[in-house]
Amino acid sequence: MTSQSSAVKRSFLRTDYWRGKVEVSMARARVTIIGLGLVGTSMGLAIRRGKPELEVVGHDLNPDASKRAQKLGAIEKSEWNLINAVSSADLLILAVPAMAIKEVIELTKDDMKEGLVITDTAGSKGEVLQWARDLLPPHVSFVGGDPMVGPRDSQAAPQADLFAGVTYCISPLPTTPNEALQVVIGLLNLIGARVYFVDPHEHDGYVGLADHLSFMLSTALLRMTSSSASKPGSPQGDVRLSADVHRMIGPTFLRSASFSSIDPKTYRDLCLTNRDNIVRWLAAFREHLDGLSEIVESNDPKALEKLFDDALTLRASAEQPYRDADLEAEAHTIRTTSGFGLNELLGFRRRTPPERGKPNSGKRGA
Repeated sequence: MTSQSSAVKRSFLRTDYWRGKVEVSMARARVTIIGLGLVGTSMGLAIRRGKPELEVVGHDLNPDASKRAQKLGAIEKSEWNLINAVSSADLLILAVPAMAIKEVIELTKDDMKEGLVITDTAGSKGEVLQWARDLLPPHVSFVGGDPMVGPRDSQAAPQADLFAGVTYCISPLPTTPNEALQVVIGLLNLIGARVYFVDPHEHDGYVGLADHLSFMLSTALLRMTSSSASKPGSPQGDVRLSADVHRMIGPTFLRSASFSSIDPKTYRDLCLTNRDNIVRWLAAFREHLDGLSEIVESNDPKALEKLFDDALTLRASAEQPYRDADLEAEAHTIRTTSGFGLNELLGFRRRTPPERGKPNSGKRGA
């Protein structure tokens, strides 16, 4: 390791809570994003807008995705070779479906540089963290992540503000050094997300209801309209809508049968990595359907009105941004203690710290 790269490593892992002016080190730290879909490209846009000094490199199996990300300015350059993309990274962001995370780790673990910090954006965390624990070398740190994003339009354009104000779950390994955790917290502060620490198994349980169940229900609803795949487990063949149903489809149906991604591998991998929770919530949903059937069969106007009044009330609440006093206090603490973001952690160093005992000015470094 050269003296220059050693200096980058030291500054990259430095945890310093002082705020003040910073200067760029001789060598640039590199952020590598694997997967240049909506989330990965938006992440690159947000990073390059907030810290244009950083070198952001992208890799995607689809060359068109890489070209689009570079054209949008989300990455400085694309690297077609996965090993090369990972081996030079100081921060590695895995914005790919869950099963691909395991594959990337297995293919590149022997080429990861000392001090590398890895985070991911997959919608399940238990299995992903287990892979990180079992497969990664000891000189690499991992912090699981899951941004609570998913636009209503599955083909929405990437944007730097995609993560602004949204809850971003993070689940570090018990062995993750604090310095590495601060790198990821700094990244999330930079892109404007609201940091939320969560146990990976608790995450998978709740997200199984809040997210994964919804795409299973959309799948069931769409299969009911198909003339060739009306029964679960039937051969796929030429899947097409029933003509009689198709002419009746309107905006309400399309809203109910929506998907946040156009990649079937995303949903396949979530089912493979969060199977037990999805099965459990599907069973609970069947019970609710039975209850709904009983209310409809009762032909009771008051019961029916209350049913939908309660549902509309819950929907209105769900559309409001979640606010929790404890979470807001925690987020404020994270911002004030780690607000230096990626300055010294990603290749910058402080000029001079303030005198001891003097309060923080509250200003971010340039």
